[in-house]
Amino acid sequence: MATAPTCTNVTTPTNGATDVSISTNIGWDIVANADDYLLTIGTSSGGNDITSTTVTGTTYDIPTNLAENTVYYVTVIPQNSTGQATGCTEISFTTETLATDPTCTNVTSPANGATDVSVSTNIGWDIIANADDYLLTIGITSGGNDIANTTVTGTTYDIPTDLAENTVYYVTVIPQNSTGQATGCTEISFTTETLSTAPTCTNVTSPANGATDVSVSTNIGWDIVANADDYLLTIGITSGGNNITNTTVTGTTYDIPTDLTENTTYYVSVIPQNAVGQATGCAEISFTTETIATVPTCTNVTTPTNGATDISISTNIVWDAVANADDYLLTIGTTSGANDITDTTVTGTTYDIPTDLNQNTTYYVSVIPQNSTGQATGCTEISFTTKEPVFFVDETKYGFSPDGDGVNETWKIVGIEQYPNNTVSIFNRWGDLVFQVNNYDNINNVFRGKANRLTGLGADELPEGTYFFNIAIQGTHNLRKTKGFLVLKR
Repeated sequence: MATAPTCTNVTTPTNGATDVSISTNIGWDIVANADDYLLTIGTSSGGNDITSTTVTGTTYDIPTNLAENTVYYVTVIPQNSTGQATGCTEISFTTETLATDPTCTNVTSPANGATDVSVSTNIGWDIIANADDYLLTIGITSGGNDIANTTVTGTTYDIPTDLAENTVYYVTVIPQNSTGQATGCTEISFTTETLSTAPTCTNVTSPANGATDVSVSTNIGWDIVANADDYLLTIGITSGGNNITNTTVTGTTYDIPTDLTENTTYYVSVIPQNAVGQATGCAEISFTTETIATVPTCTNVTTPTNGATDISISTNIVWDAVANADDYLLTIGTTSGANDITDTTVTGTTYDIPTDLNQNTTYYVSVIPQNSTGQATGCTEISFTTKEPVFFVDETKYGFSPDGDGVNETWKIVGIEQYPNNTVSIFNRWGDLVFQVNNYDNINNVFRGKANRLTGLGADELPEGTYFFNIAIQGTHNLRKTKGFLVLKR
């Protein structure tokens, strides 16, 4: 007699299975007297939101992939014409989480930007959970892989050979898996150490090699050398000698305990050294000390010459330079040894007397070279006599006629050219200034009977009549007449 079938056993996926493929099929055992099977699949217990269908076989291919990382509930109930199996057990399973590209890692050793890194360093980085391995590149240029281009399964890479010293290296570590590689990962760089070596030679900076006139109290100075612990210093009066100094100095300056001898050549060697050894092939320098300053010798006054006569009242005083003189004490007087005209210190070899000297007068000049050591001694005084006065015959005409006939058109002041530092002023009979000019020269700067004052009040071409003049001259002069009147006739 026909009976309802018994329950079946779901074989794929197994009950409670995890990480099940999202494209899984559902499979179960055959039941002998079952005509077909009622299959339900849902996302909740007893649910059928995914499938509720009758299957004649023992396998069901889900039409579309399941969602990842999701629990599904499956029931398979055998059935025939008599009825359905009863009390059949529901199973559940969880789908896989699909693999994704890993994220970037953090290079931990060496740190980005690190310096003085050991040439035998390893490269280390943080683990990334979904990475299968890591693509590691190392190069000496950004993006380069000339040192390493390899896949590493762990998080440490031991570089097979030591790196070069004092070199910048660039490192990239890219996590990867079957899905792909991490993107946008940051490159780091580091600089290796400079291995300890014997120092290089230094440069003696003071005194300079070949220097002369060096102070007898000079110090010796040199440039610092980065990896030097100290410096072996020798000073001698022969090449390679050390009769003055043979000592080790930790700084870069040495103060020679006693003054050196003047006008002597000294030889200096400074050799940097450290625990590894000394610099080799370092050059020796030499210098020559100064000749200590002495009192200067006397000079020779060249202008005016000693005993000269008829000297211009505006003469300068000139003398020869003395090599070791800092300056010169100059005195000028009207008696021997006197300084009533000048008593001053001059740094050059020329002195411009501020005001003109008197005419027909004998002057006495002494120029004594001096420096920080002292003054020249026994220097000879010189003397000279100025010109006698030259008087101009008063040939000035005190009348002129600017009438355009080319004769006597301007007022000519005889001798005025000798005194260019002059001012000529013309006044009318009421005392008004109608004309004034500096450096009256009888050619360009000259009175032509025209006003250059009071022009704003209508004055221009002056009328005939009597006018008054005033001639002002700086310094001494020999003009007979500097004030008076003149007649303008047209």
